Amino acid sequence: MTNENQFIVDGQGASLRLDRFLCEAATLSLRSARRLIERGAVLVDGAARQASYKLREGQGVLIESPRDGAPEPPNPQGASLLKAEGGFAAFFKPPGLHTVELSGGGEPSLEAMLGHLYPDGPVRLVNRLDQDTSGIVLGALDETSSRRFRSLENLGAVDKRYLAVVAGNLMQPVLLTWALDMADRATVKVLDEDARDELRFTSVRPLAHRILTSGAATPFAPGDASPDTSGDAPANEHEAASPAGAGPCGESDLTLVEARIAKGARHQIRAHLARAGFPILGDSRYGGPAWPGLRLHHWSSTFAGFEVRALPQWPEWTAWNTVHVSLELSLEEN
Repeated sequence: MTNENQFIVDGQGASLRLDRFLCEAATLSLRSARRLIERGAVLVDGAARQASYKLREGQGVLIESPRDGAPEPPNPQGASLLKAEGGFAAFFKPPGLHTVELSGGGEPSLEAMLGHLYPDGPVRLVNRLDQDTSGIVLGALDETSSRRFRSLENLGAVDKRYLAVVAGNLMQPVLLTWALDMADRATVKVLDEDARDELRFTSVRPLAHRILTSGAATPFAPGDASPDTSGDAPANEHEAASPAGAGPCGESDLTLVEARIAKGARHQIRAHLARAGFPILGDSRYGGPAWPGLRLHHWSSTFAGFEVRALPQWPEWTAWNTVHVSLELSLEEN
């Protein structure tokens, strides 16, 4: 070792992975070591290497000191690890972030951040969310877990629940069964016949309504797309929250719903709700009212031996999350 940032690989360090070598030689955590490697701040004989690179005796490893004004590592944009247990890891994906890396796109993705969010091993994502949909993305920590998840999905044994704010006054639970045509389509086409596979059905139940009176110009704070949610009271003095089914048809402009799917297909919930006459707030592709952000969130995922939940981070969620809604969300259904 010539200084605190430079190391010569000895016999004990030979054949170690680069990230593991840094843990021992530089007394770094595995997370910190991988962050440095991802940033290109670790050089082996003058060249950047991957974390899995196997070292040879006599090689030089240099940790470059940060230069003034050097950029910070990529911001995970609110992405986080929610839970890791039993062969699976669950991550929170914020809206606007791609789930997987796009070929040649160069845009940030949750997939590209997995080494940062879960540095203890490789993760294989087993579900995806649209770029503007927020919530839970699951990953398998090994091939056996990945196969197990697919098997459970095909048996209908994975319970996926989404929260959505839809236009209209949905009063009763509905089961949406239309088949979808996704072939070579950016916008999914809803067909007239039922889907052959019941795992492609969407079960929807209303949770609460926003009742807007004549003085309210918007669903939330007038003139502001980011409502004040500092308290539990409605964000607009002209509006009030009411339990689903509490008012006569036509009183409500928006309904908070929970949509349940077993397996799911691309845009399934969005297309089904729009065909049913209840497009999602902010979903311009399927005719939803204009809003700064798609109000669709994967909030709960449950299967044998694993359960994870994460509520939305919508600016207006405080106004929706009344005592009634909280109780509804906690209900266990058969």
